[in-house]
Amino acid sequence: MTQRVSVRVMVETPDLASAAAAAGKLCTALAGAGDPMVLEIDRYWKIERYFHAVIVLQAGDPGDALRRLTEALAPDWEWGRERGWAVWDPHTHGAFKLQPLAECCRWAHVEVLPEGLDHASAIDPPKQDSDD
Repeated sequence: MTQRVSVRVMVETPDLASAAAAAGKLCTALAGAGDPMVLEIDRYWKIERYFHAVIVLQAGDPGDALRRLTEALAPDWEWGRERGWAVWDPHTHGAFKLQPLAECCRWAHVEVLPEGLDHASAIDPPKQDSDD
């Protein structure tokens, strides 16, 4: 059975096109950890030059995918209690490894998404109305 793993990054770029290019390069670099299913990019509402990119991968072994993702992205992470998620920032966890994102990445988060979660935005899938 496969499960989804999400990678969220906050990048500082001048515009959406630059953020999309950075997210596309990240998506390509992470494809070895799973099959890319979703890529979303939105402007961060608090800081105009920050963009939030979310990549969701379908992975056969989510624990292995999480390990491979964190090793590829940065040298150190703060892990959640159950090791189902981790967070990184440059001030406490060292430099981001992937070029060209090393200069523009301000924060990253990886996690195994709960089963039944349809999407990276943490929205449960819509319930189907029954004809009863």
